[in-house]
Amino acid sequence: TRRFPLHVHLSTLFLTLTLLVGCVIGWLGYQVSREILDSTARDLEQRIEADLDADFLALIRPAELAAQVLSVTSLVEEQSLEGRLTRLPLLRELLNASPALTSLYVGYDNGDFFMVRRLWNDDDRRFFKAPEEAAFLVQSNENAPGGKSGRFIFLDQDMASLRSEDSPDYATGFDPRTRPWYSTAMAAAGQIKTAPYAFHTTGKVGITVANRGSNGTAVAGADIRLETLDAALARKKVTPNTQLLLTTVGGVTVAYENSAKAIRPPDQPGDAPILAGIGDLGVPVLDRLAALLPEIDKQAKTSLRLDVNGETWRTTLRPFRPGTGSPLFLITAIPD
Repeated sequence: TRRFPLHVHLSTLFLTLTLLVGCVIGWLGYQVSREILDSTARDLEQRIEADLDADFLALIRPAELAAQVLSVTSLVEEQSLEGRLTRLPLLRELLNASPALTSLYVGYDNGDFFMVRRLWNDDDRRFFKAPEEAAFLVQSNENAPGGKSGRFIFLDQDMASLRSEDSPDYATGFDPRTRPWYSTAMAAAGQIKTAPYAFHTTGKVGITVANRGSNGTAVAGADIRLETLDAALARKKVTPNTQLLLTTVGGVTVAYENSAKAIRPPDQPGDAPILAGIGDLGVPVLDRLAALLPEIDKQAKTSLRLDVNGETWRTTLRPFRPGTGSPLFLITAIPD
């Protein structure tokens, strides 16, 4: 039998012990790092939810107040476009109270409609073919003795008229009484809020807040855009590949950093734009979540660790109830 010198045995023993200690330290380091990562992810999710809750309330409260104020003004009783135009100063002040408030309007039980829309930027002006100085747009439908008439009036920042034009297509193509916000508000005892949807005219995602008028024959409404939430989600990304989005419980995208992906063109010309599902955004981990969504508890927070295309993702689906009348999901997906 071959015998090895003592120093070889000692070297082997110490090497084995060193490797063993190194493995133990490595394992402990991995466990500590994993706990830190889990804790950081939880803290991040809670911070994002709190920030979004505050952002949502800041968006929706001015709209709640504006719809409530309009519902008790004389605007809900005015029978002519001339009379409704006298309320423009009030509408301007209400619109200027919130950066997300995009339009205020009243729908009447005879099919009349009166809206003042804010034109945010050059994109809005190009969309409506507005003059360069236009800051607001009045959209009006009237049921006159000679038939329905539609009119667009472009206004500057001081509510002075820049251009007025007839819009026969608008007169025949829009009736407020057929809109869900009108029928729901007329049947409700108090204020109503719709679930997020793509606005028919502009394709922007938003929420409608509405009140039945004090006279019981009209509905006052306010539209708010959710675009600021898209930017807020993008700012909260901790890594370039982090995915943050707000969806309905059915997986329809409400807010996402890339709004162009979140809205699909309508299937038929003239139809409203369609909000994309999370499986339509072109992100593999979201495709996986879309398949799992039907089995996930919609009432409680769900955390999943998913392996997708060789990457491990920490995903969380958390119920988000910002007081819109419809629960939402805040989805976070962070790659390890």
